Amino acid sequence: MNLRCLTQAGKHIVYDSLIKLETRLDPNQFVRIHRSHIVNLAQLQFDQPPGGTTTIRLRIPCQSSLLHSADQVEAVSRLNPTP
Repeated sequence: MNLRCLTQAGKHIVYDSLIKLETRLDPNQFVRIHRSHIVNLAQLQFDQPPGGTTTIRLRIPCQSSLLHSADQVEAVSRLNPTP
């Protein structure tokens, strides 16, 4: 399987499954937030407008928002190294 990896240095193609890639990453630094997304916790930004839905954005420029259920946002928020 071809995976697209986005880093501050650019885009890369990884020829592996997401499950195998996940096992090689540090679980204290990377978290699977969706069946098709693994992110570096240091690259997440949480935006929560009053009365609105929490939006998780990547700090890497030009990326779309990652919207998730309240349970997923809560789980990722507990792992967030920066409150």
